[in-house]
Amino acid sequence: MDLILSPQELEVARAHAQAVNEGRRTYDDPSTGFIVMTQVHHLRRGCCCGNVCRHCPFDWTEVSEERIEGLGQARRMRRLRLAQIERVLAEERR
Repeated sequence: MDLILSPQELEVARAHAQAVNEGRRTYDDPSTGFIVMTQVHHLRRGCCCGNVCRHCPFDWTEVSEERIEGLGQARRMRRLRLAQIERVLAEERR
């Protein structure tokens, strides 16, 4: 199942990928200007903090059902979206 990624999602994905490639712990969200923690930051921490972080590499293992209604479905959709982002970024690198 392919998802349609918005231009904003792709812009965020590119900003995150660049920050990760540079080994940075944060980057500025291109849409909001907010500082966002990268996957590098989360991996250095070593575990999920339970805050539903955008780039959590731990599949939100510490996020409770009370934080997100339908957590299982949210995780599945997140995995699909991440896979789609990876495919798009891989195509752009070619």
